[in-house]
Amino acid sequence: LIGYYRSISRIDDSIMITEKALSIIKHVGLDGSLAYATTLLNGATAYRAARQYEKANVMYEETLTLYKELLPDVDYRLAGLYNNMSTLFSELKRYEEAASQLKNAITILQAIEKDSMEEAVSHTNLSLIYFELNDLDNGNDHLNEALRIFETKKGNKDAHYSGALAGLAQAFYKQGKYDQAIVAYDEALAE
Repeated sequence: LIGYYRSISRIDDSIMITEKALSIIKHVGLDGSLAYATTLLNGATAYRAARQYEKANVMYEETLTLYKELLPDVDYRLAGLYNNMSTLFSELKRYEEAASQLKNAITILQAIEKDSMEEAVSHTNLSLIYFELNDLDNGNDHLNEALRIFETKKGNKDAHYSGALAGLAQAFYKQGKYDQAIVAYDEALAE
C-alpha cells in the first residue's frame, strides 16, 4: 500500500501508511526483522517522494544496516536498496555518492545474473550521473553497456530501454552532435 499510494501520487497517504506499518511491526516485536527492513525501505522511498530527504536518508541507512545483517552479500533486495539510495543522492545533487551506490548495485547484479535488465537500468542511471558530472567518457561507457544489454534482450525489452535511448541522446547533445541526438530522441519516443 505504501508503494501503491506513492505511485498514484498520494504521498501523504503513503507516509501515513508507512508510519502505521512501522508502528504495528514494532508493537508485535518484529523491529529488526527483514519485514521491518523492507517496510523501512518502502517508507524511505515515500519520504524521498515527499522531498523529506533527511528522513529518507536515515531510513535508507537503517535499512542498509539491517540488510547487511540479515541478507547474503549478493541479494536483489540489497541491489534495489543501493539503486534507491542512488536516486536520493541524485536528487540532492550528490552525484559522486549516487555513482558509488549504483556501482554497488551493479556489482551485486552482475554476481546474480550477468546482463540482466536490472543491470542495464543501473548502467543507464550511472551513465546519466556521469553526464551530470561532465564525465562523458564514463557516461558513454556505461550507456553503451546498457544499450548492449538491452539489445541482447530484443524480444523481451524492458520499459527502461527508452530511458537508455534518451540517455544516448543526452550524450550526443552534450558532445554537440545534435543531429545524432535528434535521431536518438526520436528512437526513445518511438520506444
